[in-house]
Amino acid sequence: MHEVDCVVVGGGIVGTALTYCLSKFGIQTTLLEQSAFGTGGSTGLSAATVWCGVDLATTEHDEKKQQLTDLEEDMYLCAKSRQLYKEVKCKECQYMETGALEIATSATELSFLRHQWDTYQQRTSGKTPSLQAEWLNSNDAVRQKEPALSQSVLGAIHTPLSGFVSTPIGCARAFADAAERMGAICAEGARVTNV
Repeated sequence: MHEVDCVVVGGGIVGTALTYCLSKFGIQTTLLEQSAFGTGGSTGLSAATVWCGVDLATTEHDEKKQQLTDLEEDMYLCAKSRQLYKEVKCKECQYMETGALEIATSATELSFLRHQWDTYQQRTSGKTPSLQAEWLNSNDAVRQKEPALSQSVLGAIHTPLSGFVSTPIGCARAFADAAERMGAICAEGARVTNV
């Protein structure tokens, strides 16, 4: 029986990137994927977007209560993701910083976005945030970033470091290949039935 320090189950973008990172630190890792890397779940269906923005989620039982996701951790993870895509040099993992706009087209949406922005400002006050964001408080300001947007857009949060990777499936494969070069065992067609 082969002994390893860590077994990763699932070879999507998260599983393959985790295997790559563990291997970088010299941790003997085996990655098991029931189908082909990047094809068995959400990675193969994703739009390849990397959202480097401010995020609030509403609770299911009370939409008026807004709960902030752990912003510093989200920002750190997004910055590290961008770094990993650049580190694994291949055309499938090419990260394109296109920027993104989270727009508001109603007073309610504008209030929600403004709350996100104010919370972001409070949480990053006095710190150097690992990501950039900009509040655009008018249609003119938003349309300077994206002229094709409707006149009905009232405001937006602009995150210039957001973007996308070329192909999520190819990127998952590239992470697995890079991990194998560092000694990881990466197995496709390896269904886990018991832990």
